[in-house]
This record gives sequence, C-alpha cells and structure tokens, in this order.
Amino acid sequence: MSHYIIINDPTVKPKEKFSFIISCVILTLLLLPGSLLFASNTPASSQVPQRQPSPAENKTMDLLDTPSRYSPKAPISLLMDVTRSNDRLIAVGERGYILYSDDDGKSWKQATVPVSVTLTALSFPTAKQGWAVGHDGVVLHSIDGGENWELQLDGRRINTLMVEQLKHLITMNRNAVKSRKTTGTLNTVTEPSGDERQISDSEALENLEFLLDDAHFALEEGPARPLMDVLFQNHLKGIVVGAFGMILRTVDGGKNWTPLLDRMDNPDGFHYYGICRSETALFIAGEGGMLFRSDDHGEHWQRLTSPYDGTFFGITATPDGKRTAAFGLRGSLFISHDQGESWVQDVDLKGSSISDAVFLSDGALYLSKVDGSIMQIPAPMDRMTRLARPFPGAIALTESKDGTLVVVGIRGVACVERTPPHSITQIN
Repeated sequence: MSHYIIINDPTVKPKEKFSFIISCVILTLLLLPGSLLFASNTPASSQVPQRQPSPAENKTMDLLDTPSRYSPKAPISLLMDVTRSNDRLIAVGERGYILYSDDDGKSWKQATVPVSVTLTALSFPTAKQGWAVGHDGVVLHSIDGGENWELQLDGRRINTLMVEQLKHLITMNRNAVKSRKTTGTLNTVTEPSGDERQISDSEALENLEFLLDDAHFALEEGPARPLMDVLFQNHLKGIVVGAFGMILRTVDGGKNWTPLLDRMDNPDGFHYYGICRSETALFIAGEGGMLFRSDDHGEHWQRLTSPYDGTFFGITATPDGKRTAAFGLRGSLFISHDQGESWVQDVDLKGSSISDAVFLSDGALYLSKVDGSIMQIPAPMDRMTRLARPFPGAIALTESKDGTLVVVGIRGVACVERTPPHSITQIN
C-alpha cells in the first residue's frame, strides 16, 4: 500500500499548503513507531537498537518495558488525545505521558505509566475505569481514574493473535470450499449497498492469504504498528482499532482480546482511525473513506456507502444517535441524521484538515483544525463560528466541567474560551 503526498501543486494557496503539510506531520506522528519518535530526543546510549533483540538480551532497553519518566515539560509536549471523566480531565501523548487535572485544566499531574511509547487515545466508560492505546499496539488500563496504569496488551501479543486467527480462517475457508463443491452453493459477500454479490473461492482465499503474509511480516518486524483509537461501552466491552486493519474486541474488561478480521470488509488492510458510539450503534472511520456500523455492540460490522474517498481522521456522534459526523483531510465534514444510511455535507471547510470533532453539552459540534482554528457549529447547524483564540497543531479537544474547551496537540494543552467569536459564517 502506497501513499503519495503532493505539496507543490501551484493551484494550492500557501496557507492551504501549510495546513496540508501540518496534516501530514500529524498523520506521521500517529503512525510513526514509538521507538523512532522517542529516539530523536534520547541519549545515544539509551536508544532502542535497530534490530529486534533476542529473548536472551533482556538487558536491552525497550520502550514497552520502560516506565514513562516524570517531566515538568509534559504539559507542553506533544499530546494526542484528551477526555473528561466526571470532573477529571485526562490527556495522553508522547513518551508514555498521561496527565490528569482536577481543576478544569489549570494544573496537571503526571500519572504512573509502565511504558514510554506514544499514546494516541483514551476511553473512560466509568469515573474510575479507563483505557488508553498507542504505538507498538499498547493497551493500558486504569482503575483509579487515570492516576496509575497497567499494561493489558501490546503489539507482540497482537501479532501472535492475528496470525493465529488468520490461519484458523484459512482452514475454515478451505473446508467451506469443499462443502460448497458438494452442495453447489455460492460464496457471496455483502456490498455496502446491502446487495450480495458472488465472490470466487480463490478471491476469498487470496484475501486471507494476503492478510496472513502481512501478519507474518508484522510478527517478524516486532510490535511496531500503532493502535489509533479505543472505545469501551462499559467496564467489560471494548474495541481497539489501528493501522493496517488492526481491530480487536474484549468482553471481559481486557483480560482476553479477539481480532475481528473476519468481521470487516477491509481486504487491503487500510488503517482505522476512529471509533465512536451513537445511541446503540457503533461506527468506525478510516483510510480511503471507509465507514462501518455495528448494531450488535461490535459483534458484526457492515461497511457503509461512503460520501468521500479520502481519509477520515475520525468519527463522532450525539448520545441520542440523531447526528453522526465523519471528518478528515482538507476540511472534509459529513453529517448523517439516519445512523449512517446517508450523509450530507452541510458546510464546506476547504483547506485545513480537521483533526478532531466532538459534540459537547450545549449540543454544538466543535472542530479542531490543524491550522489552529477552533470551530463551533450549533445544533441547528445554520451557522459556523470560529473562536477567537487559535491553537496551531491542534489534535483533540473536549470540555471541562465549567464549560471551557480543552485542546491538546503539538504544543501541549491549552484552555480556550468559547466566546467571543472571531467570525461567524452563515450556512445555507
């Protein structure tokens, strides 16, 4: 799979070009192996070796086995996600940093974390229980509101689980071929439209073998592939998604994880960037305009007809399921009012990519763009407001209990007032 980035297009305005470059930088930070990101500011004597250590080399430093160090600069370091759990704010970022604040973001404390890889996303289904994911396939768990964390899963185990499941699926596929030859039935797949089409046995087997080859490569390469997002519906049921089609589910609070490769229509192994809940449905968004919905808590997934063939950086929804928003490159923003059956582009945010979007307590949709703009689209979606204070390199946002916007990104964390607006644009 190849990605081509063209930034010398004369039709692209300088400001738009700058925003696109920043988008590419953020995308690189999301996908860059934790060891490479960490190495640039690490003394040579403590850098991770380029080759994978043998089991006997237990003295070799590994970011998966190195606790995150305390740093007074953590609040101004690269932070990738922020969420609110009751009255507490929690943020995650590079070097295994996890920060929490009990005063609406005015001050931050650093949590105890067992790894030093870059962390990318958070989910707190209860006030005390939370999960964080990141590079090298890391899944962390906290039972005290984010103050202390333990490692539940990493890329070493994920790679093994992927290989084991794909071998099992290939065996099942070959057995099904024998059965179909006996009964004369057809092998079909369901298209995003809901229609079924015939798929040859050789095509189905080829898809699985491609994924198995890729999984073997990942196993040899080591735990280098990042998880991009996490969603726990309660303290037991959760799903993590990531690069190269990684998706795993747990129903026991993370004690056991099951890959869902056979549930997803993603034969090319495109990246998943975001997952959200919309009332009783779950949604996933990713590379190549991929959109999926599950109506049974993540057990099965349907690929939706997408309004866009570019990359979606994420997806968000209102708790009542009345509005779902998919967002991504070059200001792409699509809204669904019918649980993903159809999508509309009510507002065109050309230029700067949208790094995060969230529906907050006032019912408005708030967007962070990589050019620093923080946008507000009220519930009627009849106008768009750009807040006065920009935050260049913004990656994620949420709100504190007092209603202040909390934004994290390349420059760390900042609190942004919702008023006064810098400009208001009417939406037709």
